[in-house]
Amino acid sequence: MKKSICYTLSLISYLMASCAPMDKSIRTNETAAEEPSTELKYKEIKNPYLLAEEPMHIRNGVHSMSLLSNGRFSMGTERGEEKLDLIYGHPNGAFSDGIWSSYTSISVEGSIFKFDKLENKKINKVGDSLELTAKVPGYPVIVLMKLIPKSSNGFYFHLTAKNEGNIPLYIAFRLLLDTWAGRSDGVPFILPGLSQGIDSVYTNEVKFSPTSSPAWETFDPNEPRTGFLRTSLIGEEINPPNRVALVNWGLAFISDWEYEVDKENPVSGDSAVLSWWDPLLIHPNGLREGSILFESKERSDGIFFVPENKKGNGFLYLARENTTDSIQKRSYQLSVENGSYFSNWKEGKMEYEMKPQSYLYRMIPVTVSGVGDTKLQIQETVNGQVESHIFSIILPAEIASVPAVWDSNRKFPFRFVSEQKDRKLKGRILDSNNIKQAEVPLRETKFSTHSVYEGEIEINFDGEIFSEIVEED
Repeated sequence: MKKSICYTLSLISYLMASCAPMDKSIRTNETAAEEPSTELKYKEIKNPYLLAEEPMHIRNGVHSMSLLSNGRFSMGTERGEEKLDLIYGHPNGAFSDGIWSSYTSISVEGSIFKFDKLENKKINKVGDSLELTAKVPGYPVIVLMKLIPKSSNGFYFHLTAKNEGNIPLYIAFRLLLDTWAGRSDGVPFILPGLSQGIDSVYTNEVKFSPTSSPAWETFDPNEPRTGFLRTSLIGEEINPPNRVALVNWGLAFISDWEYEVDKENPVSGDSAVLSWWDPLLIHPNGLREGSILFESKERSDGIFFVPENKKGNGFLYLARENTTDSIQKRSYQLSVENGSYFSNWKEGKMEYEMKPQSYLYRMIPVTVSGVGDTKLQIQETVNGQVESHIFSIILPAEIASVPAVWDSNRKFPFRFVSEQKDRKLKGRILDSNNIKQAEVPLRETKFSTHSVYEGEIEINFDGEIFSEIVEED
């Protein structure tokens, strides 16, 4: 008999592919005549997407979100007396009021419905959160959108689609966000998860996955420490998208589902972000879920490790400015005392040539594994000068460590630490339908106070997977 001792969402692969078969092509139920021109945003004409209703609002500290019954929403913040928009059209009396240019689409069996085309829409305030329910026309699918406050500086955006029918259905989501960076509709983006010598600031269109960067942020070069909108794609209580693209709003707005990214298209004139949760086969009474986290924080210079949970998962934040007139040769090396780590940095190292008068910002997912008081060390070298940054991490006596995201072209690691010895453990990879894709016995290394069980699995799978460690009685 086998029992599961660990069950964790653990991988979004770098090479994303649709989970639907080739004949499940995405098609639209809407006509081009329903779409506004790309110039509508700036014209003083009647906007068919603006509703004559008062949106519902929630606050979290200085941040606020507003939601209409058609599923379109916005976000804003405050800096002292100044009101700033984070998602276009926030009704705060500053800049462009009017919620309409960001929207969510749902695909069921390849048929696409914008949220405002759903039936039986009902919006409610539940505690500190906003909830909107609706039914997909022609299908037994109920959709729930939730905006939920997170700590003191953000909101979860959560989508759930339930298959209430008798047969499996392919269900997918697409979200278009019309970003606004405080005072401007067209500033660059920063992808803080990129490693090595890659410049993380983007002024043109680009596509990526949560594996290559766990977040995206709007970025104003004139205010490099000002964090406008940060959207986290991985972390606690997040069901990440399979694909993300930084895009030009006007072109993305008139697209139905897929969007051809053109690296020559600028985003700095009118920026937006597309996120796709690709089709998954959802069985009767099953759920298709998608969620991300919106935040707004100031960037502090320094190096920090911020734990996400008690399993060793967290983020390494690195923010540095070169105020000199010379290039700085920088390198950063990870190591762990009394344990080990998982990171997408190759061999735990990043090297970077920092241009004069420039800003370096990174947000890297790191998983630390160990026993008791474990120390994560980041060795920073600048033009040959070395400085160490050490973070103490207290881990439980028994812990299963798996990375939050991983590249599909690298062996997937399992690591289980236990005070019990001579256990017979196996690591498994499961797909989104809970079907086993691969399995490996975990080898045991004995220490005086504990044992470490480890193994790796070759990954030849694209999309969301789950990891599981099982034990034979």
